Amino acid sequence: MSKAYYIVDTELPISQNFRLLKEEGLAYIQAISGNEWTNLNTSDPGVTILDQLCYALTELGYCNDFPVKDILTDKDNRLKVKHQFYHPDGILTTTPITIVDYRKYVIDGIDGVKNVIITPVKKGCCSLNGVYRTYFLKKPSLTNTKAIESLPDEVFYLLNTARNLSESFLLPQPLSSKACSLSGRIDIESINSLGYLLEQLQECINNFIFPSVPQYGYDELLELGETTNDVFSGPILKNGWIRNEELGDKKNCVRLVDINGLVNSVEGVIPSAILTFDGNLAAKDMSSEDYEILVFDVLDDLKQSRLSIYCNNTKVENKALQNAIAYAERAIKSEKNFSGVTTVKTKPKLPKGAYRDIETYYSIQNTFPSIFGVGEHSVKSNASNFEIAQSRQLKGYLTLFDQILANQFSQLANIDKLFSFKNNLTGATSDFERFYAKRDTFDKKHPGFPAPYELFSATYFYQSLYNVPYIRPLLKDNEKFDFSFTPESDKVAQENSWKEYKDDPYNPYMWALLTHTADDKTNYQRRDTLLDHLLARHGESPEVINLLIEGTTYTLDPVMDRVIIKSLLLQNLEKLSYNAPKGYNYLAADSLQFKVVGDFRELLMPVPPYRYTKDFIFRSKKVDHIEKINPQDVINCSSFELKLNLLFGLRVKYSDFYVANFDQHEVNEELALSQWFMNARRGAIVLETNLLFLPAQFQLAITSADEPDTFYYSQTGLTFDEAILIGNSINFAMDEELTKHVTKGSITVQNKLYPISKEENKDWPKHWFRPTQQGGYRVAIEVRWDDQTFTYIKDPKFNDNLDVFFPTFISEMGSQAFINKFDLLAENSLPISLRANYYFKDTVWFMTFIPIWVKWLNSMRYKSDSENDSTVLLKNTTLLASQIIKLPIRYND
Repeated sequence: MSKAYYIVDTELPISQNFRLLKEEGLAYIQAISGNEWTNLNTSDPGVTILDQLCYALTELGYCNDFPVKDILTDKDNRLKVKHQFYHPDGILTTTPITIVDYRKYVIDGIDGVKNVIITPVKKGCCSLNGVYRTYFLKKPSLTNTKAIESLPDEVFYLLNTARNLSESFLLPQPLSSKACSLSGRIDIESINSLGYLLEQLQECINNFIFPSVPQYGYDELLELGETTNDVFSGPILKNGWIRNEELGDKKNCVRLVDINGLVNSVEGVIPSAILTFDGNLAAKDMSSEDYEILVFDVLDDLKQSRLSIYCNNTKVENKALQNAIAYAERAIKSEKNFSGVTTVKTKPKLPKGAYRDIETYYSIQNTFPSIFGVGEHSVKSNASNFEIAQSRQLKGYLTLFDQILANQFSQLANIDKLFSFKNNLTGATSDFERFYAKRDTFDKKHPGFPAPYELFSATYFYQSLYNVPYIRPLLKDNEKFDFSFTPESDKVAQENSWKEYKDDPYNPYMWALLTHTADDKTNYQRRDTLLDHLLARHGESPEVINLLIEGTTYTLDPVMDRVIIKSLLLQNLEKLSYNAPKGYNYLAADSLQFKVVGDFRELLMPVPPYRYTKDFIFRSKKVDHIEKINPQDVINCSSFELKLNLLFGLRVKYSDFYVANFDQHEVNEELALSQWFMNARRGAIVLETNLLFLPAQFQLAITSADEPDTFYYSQTGLTFDEAILIGNSINFAMDEELTKHVTKGSITVQNKLYPISKEENKDWPKHWFRPTQQGGYRVAIEVRWDDQTFTYIKDPKFNDNLDVFFPTFISEMGSQAFINKFDLLAENSLPISLRANYYFKDTVWFMTFIPIWVKWLNSMRYKSDSENDSTVLLKNTTLLASQIIKLPIRYND
């Protein structure tokens, strides 16, 4: 038999072992009482009490050994996950970071894309960090002309939803087809299923050059040997996960021997084919550029009779061949799902637990023999006053143990609240729930008691013992409701009085439990330690977080403030973690407004301070709601901005300033700015200076080391894409090749000619010019917004900078402590290639700068292909660039 259907005598753990617990108790009694307690037999009442306590402790030990999934399962048999754990697809994934991530993101997100190439523009003498060019291959099934024409814009838009800080994408381009043909003879085993064989033959060659990418479900990948970390490494994908090794690389060089091998490997083909490239016996390979793709159309070669199919030495032709070709063409265009599935499950199932009613407590007094007079039926109706007094005296002693045990069961039952990201507002959860269960909607909004059962961030849980037999006479002031405004019988009056007492969340009994189970200082310290554990479990250093949030004030208690901010960080960690490297999406950000009209107090009502305190209790729920990061927030702002606001408490600083100065007429504009920074931004203006280059116009100049005073200039008005590609081509070209370009008067990039001409020196500064990779030439690229606003592409004011602007009317901003924290946050949050500049500006400067910045941001958001929109964007960018040029240089190039 595989199972043993009998009880195995094994030693229980001490928490569930009655015998060992009793032995421990007896040993303790002997050590403490000495010779005072000599009868330790079961006949002794004290030993009987010890027995009942040990039995109760074994029940607690039994519950402590429940599986965690059972402890976290609610009455509806649902696992309590929210605010406890993040799903693996939410916390292990990140917005695209690597090239592989971006490729997966595009393939999954754009239905018409079969595969994609994304390559960084190599950093050279005149290019920027983080500029990427993208080439994609459309799916054969996509035949709609409008859909095909819109693909570049679709891919560009999708890439920008995941654009990382200070990075940009050149407009994606479809791969240009470079047609190649095959000639020769292919022998097959059978003419049956010829159409399927031709389909396999075509797909085999296509996938060799640039493969189709299968997508898998989570369980499928586990079966293939992938680990959970491998599956969820990278961005969230909607249609299934992609394995890195199956993305494939585009073949820029295809050898004839490879093609012959592929054809001969197809099932049904007799491995004897010897093909040539278009009948050219001397051609051994075919090559293409990065922006091209080799296309072998086997079906067209058959139609044009360059290829022949033979079966049993008989050439297949006429209708049989035409039908087979037609079948293969339909099959290829239909594009059957490569993975063989139409719907995949992208994440693991949550474990199923069984609900355990842990908190409902059964008093130990109910288990005593009736002679003790403490159980539910032990006090007789004819009992004397002396007997009642004896019973109550023993009950008072036993109730202390009852309370400790009941609280321990509550502590275990509320383990989900103890380790929750959110701060729990009550230590008496069962009494809290019973209290509100009896209230209607009006009573819930207008409670008769101040903050019933509530306190800030409870870490010790307890419950009332109203169900303990005859407990009422033992509770202080239990007769406080022994009055009535209407005639009642004694029995009804007693019942109503007892009910009123239990319904009072601040009766002396519950008040004592609330105030004596744990003091605020202990609660805050314990909660702070628990939050440190949760942060560390999610890869955040508590020590670093403590340094960053020092000085951030919601209350006057520094430990309480740490608890508030760490809780907020954990609640928003999934979005902050997933979007950590991401910049804002300038194509989809919300439109902003900033108007200066009259007295701002006529337009703006005063806001309540962010001291969310009611009935002397900090209202965590309100702060949680206000500081919650929504999906649109990660579009409007970079993750760095969101983290800066959250950890530094910028919104609170502006709110405090607003409330403190609302009646001061001389700070009228500061009030408006504080409102704007609170509501429109996340406490600061953050600008990626590289973005100012996108709508500008460019010109390129080349000079040789041999003739440093001779300059060759490109045409004016190059776009950002053109300037980057031309500059990159020149930087990595051989000196001999550059000499040819200069001699013939044009530079060729991707089969497009860009004229260059010898002109007089335009007095471009010498430091604009940088040597090419080989050093024989020097190159400069001018960035021009208008005739008065221009610079060069390597200008340290613009190149790879993140400029952050703070107002000086908030006194803490600009202090050395604030700067130190900012530097620490930047060091821990930003890529090493990105430099974070902080500027502290006065009100006058902001009143000029913000309207310019807002117009620029809005024109980036709503830019279309129309000439008018492009002109508006360039105009607004020019105004903003002129402001940045005026800023002091903070870094040397």
